[in-house]
Order: sequence, then C-alpha cells, then structure tokens
Amino acid sequence: GPTGTVPIHRALPDLVKPLARRGNVLVLVLDGLSWAVARALLASEPMQHWHMWLPAHDGRPLAVLAAIPTMTYLSRTALLTGKQGAGKQADEVRGFAAMFGNGATLLHRRSLEENTAEVLGAVGDPKVKVVGVVLNAVDEALDGALQIAVQWNPTSIRHLLPLLSAASAAHRTV
Repeated sequence: GPTGTVPIHRALPDLVKPLARRGNVLVLVLDGLSWAVARALLASEPMQHWHMWLPAHDGRPLAVLAAIPTMTYLSRTALLTGKQGAGKQADEVRGFAAMFGNGATLLHRRSLEENTAEVLGAVGDPKVKVVGVVLNAVDEALDGALQIAVQWNPTSIRHLLPLLSAASAAHRTV
C-alpha cells in the first residue's frame, strides 16, 4: 500500500477504494481541517470509540499532499474526483460517482441544510456502498473576516455527530 505522502488526487483511489471493496464507507471531508485540529477532534470525549486507521507497514499516519495552490477548487476537486485540475461541486459529484461506481453519492452543504434526514438516510442505506459528505465549517471559519480562533470540537461542527452516529449504526467505515 501507499507509504509516506500521498498526492491528494490519489488519496481516495489508493486509500478508500480498497476499504470500499470490503464494506460500506462514509467519506467525510472537513474542508480546511488541519492535522492539529483533526487530532484534537479524535481525542475529544464524543469521539473516543472512533480509531484512526494506520497503515500496516509502519503504523504511522500518512500525509496527504494538497494541490498547489491550496485552493478548494483545486484540492477538494482533486480529492473527490481522483484527477488533478480545477472544478466545481458538480464536477466533484460526477467524479466521485465515477470513481466509486455502484451508486456512490457525494453530498454538499446544501443537501445537508435542505434535507438532513435524506442525507442520514443515505448514510444508513446498505445498498449505497460509498457516501461522501462535505462539511464546510472549518473552511468557512478560516475564510471569515474576523479571523477568530475557534476551539473546535465535535459539537462545533454542525452535522458531524449525527453523521458519525448514522455511520456507526450502519457499520460504515469512516
């Protein structure tokens, strides 16, 4: 398997597709999330039963190298489509479905805001092998004019805990 650093356009094909062959998966994208915040989230009390996957070869986390410049329209598109290049949400949705096939679905904020129950239903549906959800809380806080320091925790990221709960109930790898 991959070692060291994985280019962002190879992250889902190289790391998630093998997991999806063994069971259903929820791909959660927390746009703008740093490694430090990810570690803090995983260490928080509501996340205690979730464990980070580590490669068997050395037991250390892999680094995913963002596209340069590190703009959403490049890096997130590369992550969700498996291809380098610029794109928009519609490109991400098409590329994600093409990458995983079998009715894989990618949902952005509008889907969550307009129909949370439908999104949670997709996560709970065993016929949908791969569900992707983009949460923009971190990216939007970084983009704000106030540039405030947020103490991130699972409850400060809207929809995170309900999505994780639905994934757990459905026995999905996240």
